[in-house]
Amino acid sequence: MQHVVETFDPNGIGLHYPSMHQDLIKNNRLTEIDYINGAVARKGEDYGVPTPYCALLTELIHAKEQILKAK
Repeated sequence: MQHVVETFDPNGIGLHYPSMHQDLIKNNRLTEIDYINGAVARKGEDYGVPTPYCALLTELIHAKEQILKAK
């Protein structure tokens, strides 16, 4: 029963791990952050629209990649 509760907890992730987690944490690979949040931050710069959260998240993920020496 605990398995069912954890799997279907609306506040949890269940048995799913996002692809960035799989790339970086499980497989020590570089993530696709530049194509997701990085792209939004670059478009924001192009149009003069601030996207501080996307830019910060991109920088933080790159920092984690460097710490883990992802390939």
